[in-house]
Amino acid sequence: MTNLEKLQGLYLTNNNIEGSIPTNIGNLKSLRQLRLQNNKIAGEIPASLGDLDSIFIIYFHNNRLSGCYHENLLNLCDVGEFRLPNNENLPWAGDFTKFCETDGSIESQKGYYCGLGGAGILDDCECIVSNELCYTPDYLLCQDWLQAEIASQGCYDFGFGNRRNYTIGVSKYLDDPVVTFQIGAEIASEVVSTRIVFTCDGELLESCSFSLGTNCPDSITIYSQLFIPPTAFYRCMEDDLTDCSMFDQYPDYEALSSLFYATNGLDWTNQEGWRDGMQDPYNDPCEWVGVTCAEGRVTSLVLSSNNLDGQIPAEIGELDKLKFLLFTDNNLSGSIPDAIGELPELQSFSIFGNNISGEIPTSLGQLSKLKTLIFAKNNLTESIPASLGDIPFLDDVNLSENQLTGSLPIEFAQLEFMQSLYLSDNNLTGPIPDEFSNMDGLHYLYLHNNQFDGSLDFAFSNNTELISITLDNNNFTGTIPHWLTENKDLAKIELQNNMFDGEVPVSFGQLNSLIEFNIDNNKLSGCYPEDMKNLCDIEASSTGNLLMPWMGDFDEFCNVGGSAMTQWGATCDDGDDSNGTQDIIREDCSCGPEIVSTNDIEDDYFSIYPNPATSLVHIECTNCNADIKISIYSANGKRLRQSNWFGVTKEIDISNLTSGLYLLEITTGDKKYIEKLIVDK
Repeated sequence: MTNLEKLQGLYLTNNNIEGSIPTNIGNLKSLRQLRLQNNKIAGEIPASLGDLDSIFIIYFHNNRLSGCYHENLLNLCDVGEFRLPNNENLPWAGDFTKFCETDGSIESQKGYYCGLGGAGILDDCECIVSNELCYTPDYLLCQDWLQAEIASQGCYDFGFGNRRNYTIGVSKYLDDPVVTFQIGAEIASEVVSTRIVFTCDGELLESCSFSLGTNCPDSITIYSQLFIPPTAFYRCMEDDLTDCSMFDQYPDYEALSSLFYATNGLDWTNQEGWRDGMQDPYNDPCEWVGVTCAEGRVTSLVLSSNNLDGQIPAEIGELDKLKFLLFTDNNLSGSIPDAIGELPELQSFSIFGNNISGEIPTSLGQLSKLKTLIFAKNNLTESIPASLGDIPFLDDVNLSENQLTGSLPIEFAQLEFMQSLYLSDNNLTGPIPDEFSNMDGLHYLYLHNNQFDGSLDFAFSNNTELISITLDNNNFTGTIPHWLTENKDLAKIELQNNMFDGEVPVSFGQLNSLIEFNIDNNKLSGCYPEDMKNLCDIEASSTGNLLMPWMGDFDEFCNVGGSAMTQWGATCDDGDDSNGTQDIIREDCSCGPEIVSTNDIEDDYFSIYPNPATSLVHIECTNCNADIKISIYSANGKRLRQSNWFGVTKEIDISNLTSGLYLLEITTGDKKYIEKLIVDK
């Protein structure tokens, strides 16, 4: 343009010119008219435009200009016409007269309105537009009500006396967005104009038609009170309608929106994507934190430890492609919606560590693909629904630390793929059904801190893959289940605080993987199996089993040889204090009273050797001056032999006695002495 010094008029109206206005346009010193309206020109208005001393008319309206006005453009405030409407990203949405009231600095333009309908704010010469959809042209043009209105208005030009066109714009009225129609029509020789104002949702606010030379009556007031003249975004003669497929709402948006608002989403720890998405129902939720999609549908919703606070909405049941629903460690309350049972693809559901209350919905039994159900650490009540036993592939159930009551539903016996069953810390009662032996693949069984009772001889008896079992703090009875020893990978056994009786299974000591073993406070009896010595280096305890050697002090057992013989004579307590004697472990490993004696043998009065003995035992007596009676008793108190003796030395043949613990009773005069005799062959 530098060679067009004599150019006086530049008319490029109604084209599709793109790009920006040349910065050297100020070189056209003779230019009087510059008409570039109705194009697609973008960028800033060059400062050199203010150097056009001869300019009289400038038409830039209906373009895409943006940025701040340069101070040099104040020179144009007195030209004949300078039109900039519908360049909404300019300060004051293209109202150049507002700029002329300033000192021309950038600072003087900062913070003023811009954008469609004046809904944006200018900051650092950039228009920060509103994210409200009612200020988005494509969104508005895709609204059903506006499309119906466009179809009804008609737009044509058949020559003089038969024309009709209209422009759709947006502005604000009382801080709310409004949509305007400005319609012009030639009917025969009459020109008629119409102004219509709608809300963003299509509610008619006012309509006025007038002919040339007339105006709308004073009662029509809304149009005259608009925040700024409407910013046009659609001209029926010039613009194409929007492809509305971009506004097809994601099918899972409404359900996710309900979750956000029902769980106080504005206070979530991480809201990435969600907060902005709540302002735009056409936002792709697959980009939001915690959301995973496949083929445009939500398949995973993982919002653990994210400060969700509120109730899970029933709308969650609309996510019919959801496979993983994990809300672990939040502040959720209320009940579990029945609608979750309508999620046909769900495989994993966890609300671990919340404040969920109420019953477990029976509808969850419809989740035919569910594998993992984690409800631990909540406030769930009532009984476990039998319908959970209808979930064919369920393999991990954790209902621990709730307030569940009642017995275990026998339908659980159908869960043949179960690997982990955690039901501890509830108020569950009753026996474990024998049919639970069908669960033959269990790895982890945690039933502690309940009120279960009955025998476990058959329940779980087909298991051979257990790694950890905790049955402590219940009321189980009968013997310790023999099938436990068939689980060679067992690392943890907790059976304390029950009412198990009988002896400790012989092969417990052969569980080479065991690292924790506790059978405290039961009613166990008999000697420790010798193989239990293999457990002396692990965390093992049997305290409180009063009928066992040393009343269940496992450390004492670990300090002796390990055979039953080494446990004979160990203290125990049969619970009968009427005989007034100390109870001991007898040679048959039962617990009973020690034979009553008036005196222990005094080293300086009697000497017995060898002890232990094999075939002969010698007794020497000093200061003996009366007949002596000698009796030998078995450990359970049965007298086996009795003889009389007078003298200093007595030799007794014990070759016919088997190995074991015996009691030697020596009576002289009015005194009776008792000594333990061990026969070891």
